Amino acid sequence: MTDSRTGLARRTLLKAGLAVAAVGATGCDGSGSAGEAGDLAEVSKGAMTDFTAGQQFTATEDLTFSTFFPEWPEVPYRKDWMVWKEITKRTRVKLEARVVPLSDYISKRSLQISAGDAPLLIPLTYVGEESSLTSSGAILPVSDYVHLMPNFRARVEEYGLQADLDRMRQEDGRYYLLPGMFQDRNPDFSLTIRADRFEQAGIAVPQTWDEVRTALRGLKDKNPGMYPFSDNYQGNSTLNFAAVSFGTRAGWGFGNGMVFDPATDSFVYGPATSQHKDLVTFFHSLIADGLMDPESYTRPPSWPSGSSSPASHW
Repeated sequence: MTDSRTGLARRTLLKAGLAVAAVGATGCDGSGSAGEAGDLAEVSKGAMTDFTAGQQFTATEDLTFSTFFPEWPEVPYRKDWMVWKEITKRTRVKLEARVVPLSDYISKRSLQISAGDAPLLIPLTYVGEESSLTSSGAILPVSDYVHLMPNFRARVEEYGLQADLDRMRQEDGRYYLLPGMFQDRNPDFSLTIRADRFEQAGIAVPQTWDEVRTALRGLKDKNPGMYPFSDNYQGNSTLNFAAVSFGTRAGWGFGNGMVFDPATDSFVYGPATSQHKDLVTFFHSLIADGLMDPESYTRPPSWPSGSSSPASHW
């Protein structure tokens, strides 16, 4: 969902939610030990010899890597998803998913890493969660291998992100999460709607927050005894991505609260801005008008114990 109001954003963000760590007991070709960064000759199967920044990585031969796949209950895993074929088409790498129910992901991830039975790639790991997983040496520090990642290094240099990466380092001076980088703010989550309810009510899918309010009023008129909008995560999910289009930070995305203001070429504290007041005022009005369930901000979040990630719906 987009908004007619343009949000202020830092040029580039680090997102460690899509963190990929390699298991130390497995080499790049799926066998043997990867060892230290200098021991890569024996596990460089499929590597491009002249891989430089700006190139699409394509292995020189077909490869298969195993990966965890946390399965959302609302979206069961499907082996025939187009994304798997597209990854293989572009890179000659086939990903074999080890499907784990989302509710058990945190515990199974730790258990399988401790048992030396984890797949090669471990996604969905947030900053701070890796601390308890690295002491055994079962996880490879991705910082030892960035010299093999020219596109990654180029973006880090271009956007001046080395200091951000350094803050992710553990006591051994290395970092174990591979962050995703975006040139502009790119919220990972948005609103989920009941398309059948919208169609029955003759309401178009909203494209701005003003249209969201109008749509909610239409749904409320059709269902006067119900709240048309709810958040399962104490408002953190909705405010996380809504704040972007309002030009501030809130919810899970609050961080230190600082947002980049291109008008002054400086960072400002989001909650002290008029944009943040607009955000709070807007969602307060949804509660006041009976368009959003007030328990959205008080009910216990329905997310696996030990982790935090958003989802909103109506």
